[in-house]
Amino acid sequence: TPTVEVVTQLAAALGIGAHELFAAIISPAGCHALLVMEDHEASALDSARRAASSPVDRWVVAASAAHHEARTADADHVVSLSRSRPSYDPDLVAASLAGELRRLGDDVRDRQLGLLFAETSMEMSAVDDPHSILTFEQRWADVVSEAVAAVGAHAAWNVCVYDADAVRALADPVAGALQLLHSHDTVWTARGNAVWRGRAAARRLLRAVRPPHERATSWHASVEQM
Repeated sequence: TPTVEVVTQLAAALGIGAHELFAAIISPAGCHALLVMEDHEASALDSARRAASSPVDRWVVAASAAHHEARTADADHVVSLSRSRPSYDPDLVAASLAGELRRLGDDVRDRQLGLLFAETSMEMSAVDDPHSILTFEQRWADVVSEAVAAVGAHAAWNVCVYDADAVRALADPVAGALQLLHSHDTVWTARGNAVWRGRAAARRLLRAVRPPHERATSWHASVEQM
């Protein structure tokens, strides 16, 4: 942790106010969360609200207006991100997110944001290579942080929503689930109004992708050792 003198010197070198640099230093890191929906009795946003352990000033839901996860009065803002089909262009998605946040302007500036990306599973089923979306998750946290910082806000929660059925539909669902777990800071699973967090959630996801040749009892025992 730098001293006040070091912060002052760094701020002078960067040409910004010391208070701005100090605020950036003490700002808590945003959390890249994986939310797996086992059903849709509750909306993804409601589940994320239950799971989030730190306060959020504004929830921004990225979903088309027609998408069922966007039909909630609880969302402060709903934005739609441009994507190219049947391919998946990460740069286009990143630029679209930055543009939508700039459009929100003062509504999000100086706010702790919760960003929820509700259509990931739908996109994964629509593209030629679903693995490209899983791979993009490895740098998605940086994309979101940069876009949010550019409008003077902070991404307290960056939540990527996947349907359990979509993960099970992957060519190798176990490998896909493990890749998702490794590319996120934390994992939540939701069923009805119940939400599981952390290791309990990860185990529920892994149990859900049990290979058909594995007996349930032996697979569940293996999961408990992970």
